[in-house]
Amino acid sequence: MKSKPRSNIYVNLPALQKLGTMLIEILDTFQDIEFWYAENIPGNSSRLRGASFRKIVPRKDDKWWLPIPCALPGGLSDKSRKHSIEKRDYANQIVPTLTSLPPPSPSSTAK
Repeated sequence: MKSKPRSNIYVNLPALQKLGTMLIEILDTFQDIEFWYAENIPGNSSRLRGASFRKIVPRKDDKWWLPIPCALPGGLSDKSRKHSIEKRDYANQIVPTLTSLPPPSPSSTAK
């Protein structure tokens, strides 16, 4: 049995490459950031409590993989907060575009 790529990938490849480039550009703009993420490790909460801008709430088992956002006690500067919000909104416009791409046709997944 030989695998073959989905036929609609070739049609959507330029769009996927462009959207991927846009997401990488968003990530590249995060330099000199005022926040960081800490792993959600049991017993790690005392170390995080002083560094986090919010109360540390243990994650439920169904979301154990999510990191905990941390910032200095004073929080983010207005400039950093505005930048983060702009990039979040920009990324939120890209995600629906990705999800609107058609799924593979049944004929291309059969066999």
